Amino acid sequence: MKRFVILIGALLLLGSAVATFGGADSRSARVTPAATTKPSDLDASAHSGHAAGERTVIVAAKPKLGAEDGTLTVGYERGARPPASETSGVVVTDENCAPDAQGVSHCRNDIRMADGETVRVQHDHRMHDVPCLLPGERVRLRAA
Repeated sequence: MKRFVILIGALLLLGSAVATFGGADSRSARVTPAATTKPSDLDASAHSGHAAGERTVIVAAKPKLGAEDGTLTVGYERGARPPASETSGVVVTDENCAPDAQGVSHCRNDIRMADGETVRVQHDHRMHDVPCLLPGERVRLRAA
């Protein structure tokens, strides 16, 4: 009986330590929108912190992690290629948002450009540094 009480006490102490020091970060625990095209389906916490104005999105051969001066460099996947000169666009989808083991999300976004054509891109980012491109968000878009 004494061993059982000691075992229970040790498990409770271990559980408390994990919850306090080694548990999942509350931000990453809420970031679970796997695949959706409707803003209403997205966990708002994964999309907080958007800049007040339109973000600039540069479509390159490969994505760059994060953002430089508020400019996102995303990787081209398929669809119409954006022009070299800046055009406007609207984010249509946000998919594959769950972060990998290193905490990096490799979101896939369809962006409808001003001419009606759509480009699919990959946006690599850490949620706590740079928020997802949110469906309905207006962006400035150009080729690298």
